[in-house]
Formats: sequence, C-alpha cells, structure tokens
Amino acid sequence: MLRAGHHRRDIQGLRGLAVAAVVLDHAFGWPSGGFLGVDAFFVVSGFVVTASLLRERRVQGTIELRRFAVRRLRRLTPSALLVLAVSVLASITLLPAPRALIAVTDAGWAAVGLANWRFAAAGTDYFARGDAPSPLQHYWSLGVEEQFYVVLPVALVLLLGAAPGLGRLRRTGVVLGLGSVVSLGWAVVASATDPSPAYFSTTTRAWELGLGAVIAVLTVRPIRTPVWAAQTASGVGLLLLLASLVLGRSSDGVPAPLSLAPTVGVGLLLLSGTSRSTVTGRLLSSAPLVGLGTISYSLYLWHWPLIVFLPLVAPVPAVATVALSVALSAVSYVLIERRFRQPRPGPPGAAELRHERFATLAGVVVVAIVLTAVAADRTAPTPGSVSALTSGATADGDTDGAGDGDGDEPTVLSERTRAIQTALVARRWPDRLTPSVEAVSTPRYAESLTTDPAWEDTLSCSRPDTDSTRDGTCTWGAPDGDSVVLVGDSTGAYAAPAWRTLAEDGSRFRVRNTTRIGCPFAAVELPSASVQCDGHNPKVVDLIRRTEPDLLVVTNRFWDKTDPDMADLPQADYEQAVAEMLESVKDLVGTIIVVPPVSPGFDPERCFAGTRGPSDCRVTADLARSQADSLRAAVGSTATVLDTTRLWCAGACPIIIGDTLVRFDPVHVTPDAARESAPALLALLEQAGVVDDAASSGAAQQKSAETEGLHDTTSSTPSAARASKTTGPTAESIRQRTPSPGGSRGRSFPSRLQGDDESGVPGRNERPHPQGRPPPPGSTTHAPNDQPRATRGHRPTPVWDDRPRDGDVPRRLRAARDRRARPPAGRHARRPRQRGLRRRGRPRRRL
Repeated sequence: MLRAGHHRRDIQGLRGLAVAAVVLDHAFGWPSGGFLGVDAFFVVSGFVVTASLLRERRVQGTIELRRFAVRRLRRLTPSALLVLAVSVLASITLLPAPRALIAVTDAGWAAVGLANWRFAAAGTDYFARGDAPSPLQHYWSLGVEEQFYVVLPVALVLLLGAAPGLGRLRRTGVVLGLGSVVSLGWAVVASATDPSPAYFSTTTRAWELGLGAVIAVLTVRPIRTPVWAAQTASGVGLLLLLASLVLGRSSDGVPAPLSLAPTVGVGLLLLSGTSRSTVTGRLLSSAPLVGLGTISYSLYLWHWPLIVFLPLVAPVPAVATVALSVALSAVSYVLIERRFRQPRPGPPGAAELRHERFATLAGVVVVAIVLTAVAADRTAPTPGSVSALTSGATADGDTDGAGDGDGDEPTVLSERTRAIQTALVARRWPDRLTPSVEAVSTPRYAESLTTDPAWEDTLSCSRPDTDSTRDGTCTWGAPDGDSVVLVGDSTGAYAAPAWRTLAEDGSRFRVRNTTRIGCPFAAVELPSASVQCDGHNPKVVDLIRRTEPDLLVVTNRFWDKTDPDMADLPQADYEQAVAEMLESVKDLVGTIIVVPPVSPGFDPERCFAGTRGPSDCRVTADLARSQADSLRAAVGSTATVLDTTRLWCAGACPIIIGDTLVRFDPVHVTPDAARESAPALLALLEQAGVVDDAASSGAAQQKSAETEGLHDTTSSTPSAARASKTTGPTAESIRQRTPSPGGSRGRSFPSRLQGDDESGVPGRNERPHPQGRPPPPGSTTHAPNDQPRATRGHRPTPVWDDRPRDGDVPRRLRAARDRRARPPAGRHARRPRQRGLRRRGRPRRRL
C-alpha cells in the first residue's frame, strides 16, 4: 500500500504524458485537446505540493513557510529566469521593435509570477490563429501555480493549527472542497460569458489545483480499496484523460466544463495509485513516460520559445524543433534544475551562503527584467501613433502610374504579373513598406483596422456589432448604378476596399458590403460563429430577396484542417454548404461570382524578423488553385469561380507587391493591397465575361447622348448621336492610380456589365412601348449591328419614327404625353436602366 508522500513513478509518467500532449499540440496542432495537458499538471501539482506540506506537518509538527518558499524558489526559479533572459534577448534580436517591447513587458510580469493576469487584462485569446503569440505566453500557467503556492500553505497553517487531530484534517478537506466547488462554478460562468480572460484567471483555475489538494488530504490516512475497484478507477481515469486530449475542442468551454473530464481522470489515477499497484499505473511507470516526466518542467519552459523563434532563423521542421526542445530540456535539467534543487553538501554554513547568493542573484535578475519591462511599456507605441504611421505610409506611397494609355485588358494583368515577378526575387524590404512593420506587429492589428480612421468607413461594416443589412448603410457608388452585394467572412471584409474603389471611381457600380468577420456565406454555422454571427446570413438573404442585386460577390475563407472551426467539418461538406447557400439565392440575383481570397502563406511577422528577405517568404498557389477547382465543381453552373491567383501569384506568390504588403497574417489581405488590386480585378472580371470589356464607364455620357437623340433633329440617326460619346477609360487607364483612403475620388473605371440577351429573349434592358403597344413596323428599337459592342449591349431608349417632333405638338399636349410616357415610380418601376449585367439568358421577372 502506497502513501501519498512516497515517490511514485506513475505520477512522473502522468507528467510526461501531459507535457507530451502540450508540446505536440503546439508543434503540430495534434492532438486537438493537447492544451488540456496543463489542466492535468494543475491537479498533479495540487496533489504533490499539498501532500508534501502535510507530510512535513506530520513529521515535524508544523509547516515552516520560509522553508517551503525556499524549496519552491530552488525548484522553479533558476530555469524560469534562464528561459526568460534567453527569450528577452531573442525577442530584441529577432522580432520587430513593437513586438519585442511587448515581449519584454511580458517578461517583467512573468518574472514576478503575474503573467496570467497580464494576458487576461490584455484580452489575449489563447486559441487565436491570426495574432502572433507572445514567446512567453506559456508562463501564464506558472503564474497560476505560484499564486496558489502563496495561498495554500497559509491556508493549511490556519486550518490545521498547531494541535494534531483527525477532525482538523477533515475540516481542512471540507474547506478546500467548498472552495474548489465555488471556483468551478465561477469557471463555468466565466467561460460562457468572457472566455479569453477566463482561460488565464487564477480564480477559474483554482478548482483544478484544489482537486489535487483535496485528494492529498483524503489519502493522508491509508484507504483500503478492493483490487477490482482500484483497477476500474485507474482504467476509467486514463480513458477520460486520453479521450479529452484527443477529442477536446476549445469551443467546448475552457476551463469549464471541458476541463472536468481530464481533471477527474487524473484524480482517479491519483486515488487508485495511492492504494494499489494497478495495470494503468504500471503503464504510466514506463521508462519513456517517466523520462519525459522527469524533464517535464524544463521541456515546458523551452519548447514554446523554440517554436516561436526557430522559424525566424531558419526553416526548421516541426519534428526537429521538438527534438531540439527535448535535448535542450535534458541539458537544462542536469545543469540547472537538478543542481539548484539538490545542492552538493559542503562545510557548515555553506548551504546558507549558497542560498543567500542565489537569492541575491535571483533578485537582481528579477529587478532587471521588471525595470526593462517598465521602460518598454513607457516607450511602446500607442494606437494613435500606429494609425498615424500607417496613414503616413499610405499618403507618402508612390502612386504614379505608368500612364493612362488605351491599352487593352491583358496589359493591366501583364503589368501586374511583372510587378509580382519582381517581388518574387526581392532580397530587401522596401523602405516605405505599406503597411509598415511597426503597424502590422502591433497586437490585435486586424481589429484595429476596423477602427483605424484610414479604413473605418469601409471595414467597420464587417464588425460583429454592425448591422450592415439595414437600409442606407455600407453602400458606395452611383445611386442608379448596377447593384453589387458583397457577402462572406473576414477574407471578404478585408478585400472590400477593392470593390469600394471600383464603385467610387467613376464606375456604374453601386456596391453594398454585407460581409461579417467570422461568418462565411454558407449553409453551416461554425462553432465560433454562434455568437458573433447571430443570424447574420438569414438577414443577408432577406436583403438579397428585397433588393434583387445584379451581381452577388462571395468571398469565404479556404477550408483549413488546422482551423479549430473546421476540425470536424470535412472539406467536401464545407464546399457543399457554400453551394447550397448559393443555390438558395440564385433566382434572386442576376449573376453570382465567387472571388476566392488571397493565397495563404507565411505569417508576415516571421518574415520581418531576423535577416530573412521577401523572397524567402514566397509560397506556391497550389492550395488556392486546388480549393478553387474543388469549389468550382461543387457550385457547378450556379456561380462563376474567378481565378484570383493571377492577382497575387506568378508561378509563386510573394509577400509584397511593389511597396505594399500583401497579407497582414497568413490568410488575410491587407486593405492597401486590396485597393491596389482593383484595376487588375476589373480586368479579370472583364476576361471572365462578368463585366463588359468596352468603355462602359461612360454610361452617364451615353445616357445623356441617348436622351439628346430623342429630340435632336440634326442627327441622321440616334446612334450617330451616341457614337461620339461612348468612348471612356479602360482598366488599363486606371492601373496604379487608385486613391488613398479618404482621398480624391472620381477617376473613371470601365465597369459596365453585359446585359443584352443575344438569344432574342426579352431581357431586363428592353424598355416597353410607353403605351403598352408594340413598335410600328420599320421602327428602330435596338442599336444597329455596326455599333460598338458596348453600345449594342446597352439598348437605347426606343425611338419611333412615326412620332411627331416636339416642335409640332402644342406644349399642353406635349406635357400630357410626357406624363403618360413617364414610367411608374417606386421599387416596381420599369424604367430604362443602364444595365451591364449578364443575365445568363434568363428573362426579366414581371411583377
């Protein structure tokens, strides 16, 4: 029969299993619940520390708080301070200045054992994939344990008192149990209402340490358990732990209720191993697990900085990173951890002298780190200065184009391709990179863009707290232009500046942005979207039903197996959900086009660090092309899937194009890059046949010319009056001339969409006879075939040759005739619209 205080190999093996799960999760993203290994650590730590304190009281009759504090310092501080110092030096050397200052600040909080409260106050999302994590983020769990070690011994001294007795021990167990229950209840509430701070909070984690402490109190006196009960309890405990590590998801509620399963499992393993030697205990006592458990503390400290920093120095595979972490941890355990924890014997007074020297050295290191952190915090850039820096970089950027020549569409794309090819071989970062390194490196940069004055008018439409489906919101362009509705998630939201540029620079587009961050336009609700989406897609469908837009633009994220939201959603099911959503609205819109996002690639912050140049950060477009092809097969004829790799890739995909950063994280395009891609995007739309490739941006002049043709008796034909005014700028004429945010507008874009139905089926662009009669024989209702394609595609107001001219009709009768000819007002009006939309041969619906 084993006592709680004895050295147990199964506990070392349990530590080894827990740290292995954490390291594998951080390095490979598997197992999905590997982060729950920290919860197992908490229960084991609560059990071991409480058992040690109770044994000390049983043997010596009291708990010496000073001796306990010294033991904890010797056990934890040397390795922790060493890793802190190395991480600070690596941050200053490899990371951009703003991120390095943040890392130094984190080090200061970690040095005093308050890292968890630092991350909780900052709103850090432990599971966020977009934000670059702190190299010291894993110190949060050490902060929780250290704070527990401050409270626990004091609580035991007060509860147990000086006199021995079983009653006091029972009272201690009851108080610790009640405290754990209260903490668990608060963890459930906090995890549901504010999950990010709840993950790091000591108050929501105390119940896990308290569970271990309660088990230690229960096992102070031997518990006689039948063999079958011990075997069953240990088997169930191991099964609960392994199932949690493999099947756990961050969306299931962390730290509660998800953490209940692994902590209860660990508790059963601790209880059963105390009374009997079990099969499960022997498995946990295997040499590999015990070896990992022995170096588990050092391995936990070293693995995360290596995962963060090594890719900044060289493209090291994850397997090599894990192997290096294990080797470095073994060395650190032998040279640092074991040496300080078990000092060598010496002459009388030598131990006290070593303790004093160690305390002095540790104090100096802590003070130095804290002072550096304070200085870093005082000199850190404020959000206002970052915004100003970004705006300045945008305003000073080189916007001179190659000219406003009348080149055809491929010229725009060829210019884009040449710029991409130049970027692929660039070895140095531009001096005026937009957005700047400092801006992108700030925490929560993606969120800051939605409130940045430079982009707020465009990107704030996609915030979860904004209802972009309300009338009169998030709409840009000509009031009578071709209606375009943007739908999709954050990848579409940050690409919206390209469409706004097309809408506001002289085109006939009227663009409405209904994208929402985190909400793909698909017939499926992702786990993280339950709150922030809140029925957003049904509102968008209702908006589409009410407005019947001419063009629906869909931009969703690519399927990614490493995305926690898609871990349980196969790629085929995700694409089918997109196809189902498009199928449900296809009869409500003129044309549906899927515009895939930018090709995924490296995190720009990793590319900025160290000596790596832009050419080292290029990636292939294979993933983007393969997923676009798969989606094309899923949607079939319902929508056109545009090949957007030509906007960002030329054989490979660079991290910059010109002086502009393409992505601010692995998957999201920068608004600056999206805006600059507008001319090439228009050319792609023209080539795909979605928009007219002629000079249809002169629609306003064309409409004026058509109106003049009704009354001008000097022109031989109406088409002659129009022909002289249908020439306008092309996509080539506006390349590299996109304005800065908030700058001047009014540059012309050819953005007319084709609308004539060559099959002879009446289309939406035909205007009926004002009196409901067919035109008389020999009248001209369409542009003659010798007109340019754009003029034929936009049918003019019909002119009937037998109608009297205005000069031959009295003014009173002419006014009455005009009133009769005026189309009805309102939403159902059948007025002539300068349409360019390709209706895919479908007749206009009659209301």
